[in-house]
Amino acid sequence: MFIDVKNNVFKASVNGTYVDKSELIADLNSLLDNPRRFLLFSRSRRFGKTYTIRMLNAYYSKRCESKEIFDKLKIADDPTYLENLNKYNVLCLDMQCFASSQDKNGHKYLSNLHEKLTQTLVKNFPLAFSGPIKNDFPEAIKQVYDTYNEQFIVLVDEWDYALRVYQNADITKEYVDLLRSLFKDESCAGCFSLVYMTGILPIKRYDTESSLNNFKEYTMESPGKYAKYFGFTEGEVQKLCLEHNLSFELAKIWYDGYKLNGIDIYNPNSIMDLIESGEYKSYWCKTGSLDVVTEALKLDVGNVRQDLVALLSGAEIKPINFAKYNSDIKNLKESNDILAYLVHLGYLAYDNQNNRVYIPNNEVRLAIVDALKIDNSKLVIEKIKDSESFIKSLLALDEEKVAAYIEKIHNSNVSILTYNNEVALRYVVMMAMFCADDIYQNALQELQSGKGFADLVYVPQVQMSAAYPSLVIELKWNKDTQTALDQIKEKQYATALKQTAKECLLVGINYDVETKKHSCKIEKIKLDVDFQ
Repeated sequence: MFIDVKNNVFKASVNGTYVDKSELIADLNSLLDNPRRFLLFSRSRRFGKTYTIRMLNAYYSKRCESKEIFDKLKIADDPTYLENLNKYNVLCLDMQCFASSQDKNGHKYLSNLHEKLTQTLVKNFPLAFSGPIKNDFPEAIKQVYDTYNEQFIVLVDEWDYALRVYQNADITKEYVDLLRSLFKDESCAGCFSLVYMTGILPIKRYDTESSLNNFKEYTMESPGKYAKYFGFTEGEVQKLCLEHNLSFELAKIWYDGYKLNGIDIYNPNSIMDLIESGEYKSYWCKTGSLDVVTEALKLDVGNVRQDLVALLSGAEIKPINFAKYNSDIKNLKESNDILAYLVHLGYLAYDNQNNRVYIPNNEVRLAIVDALKIDNSKLVIEKIKDSESFIKSLLALDEEKVAAYIEKIHNSNVSILTYNNEVALRYVVMMAMFCADDIYQNALQELQSGKGFADLVYVPQVQMSAAYPSLVIELKWNKDTQTALDQIKEKQYATALKQTAKECLLVGINYDVETKKHSCKIEKIKLDVDFQ
């Protein structure tokens, strides 16, 4: 069952809406029988890991006839294409297959694995076995290699399934020991021409040394030269949007944001669902529960709630130390560990070129806001109430209440801000707006508009454009609010917003360093646009 894997699912994918990632095969061909042939690609949920496994099985497996499929793809232009096409024994393993609904704690997981894989080898390579069969997968694979003198390619999907689901130290150790005996032990490692594993988490570490340190890891933190294979690139999404008459600008707001080695990466699952339905909404976060985030919040480690609220508000927090994170879900001891975990899961994004962590897009932002609301902690409830009241006051042009809420938020967050700093004031306003997702798109900072750069701009969601105004917010330090409004008008900041809403609120906010008082002035103007 793990060897006779056909190519019909991959063939159906290619015949539908397909983004060609087959050039990855050329890189993998260069690693066949190479000491660097042990690879782990960990990436977020719903980022196309299984599709890649299906592609590699269809290409390498001698049980498939795939020339007709791959002749149309980019790999066909590579010199190694025909040399390796359908030439290998391939073991294609989905690690969820060894779980049982009757075995909630996973005590039979590894015995199931040994039995199913050993019996698969016995069925397909009978000459390698005689007498009583011992269900020991590493020994069975060595017997097959010694008898047939044929190497295997092993493709492992959800390699970390047992680690994430069972969270049992004994199972984890036994499982990692099994992988080590297969892929690091010299007596067995020679049985494999290539080992390609994929999952969500990086390899489990004990102390400071990896038990599988012969694997080269490519992660959401450090994708190396393979960044473009971690999802859809911007160019690929632009092409898909053009082909299906969809707005690329809206797709970017909703699904962009994962910046890997300077490349903008989109969630493939969300883009394909967008193509199918034509609706810009959250798809990826609906495919899995919010339990991951809500459980992280329940751990109440460090300042994780404060950090998430800060990230939702657009602030930067201290960089994550990924070297300290050991993938052990049960031992997340500080906010650094939880944030690193959320990066691997895709709830946060990491820009490794600028060493910053951030909320990637509208889709994920909504999920984290929902998780914070479910969390129902006193800190979060108060911040949600303040944000909702601020937005209501702002739209009602209630200048005194807007100033009062800004002052309250500023004072309550002094510990994480450089208080007398204009950047801090921008963060305070963004924190005040963090519950505005249903109405407004993400904040645009330093937007070039008219004759200069507006401090903050909020544009309504497309479906809200006729009902809500756009916002241009100018921030001042030790000046006055009228000066802020005059600058908005003089620099014509609102000129770039004519197609975003019927009206625009010009908002000036000033902070007086000596009195620590905040003031606000709001003016409503008409935008030259006609919404039907």
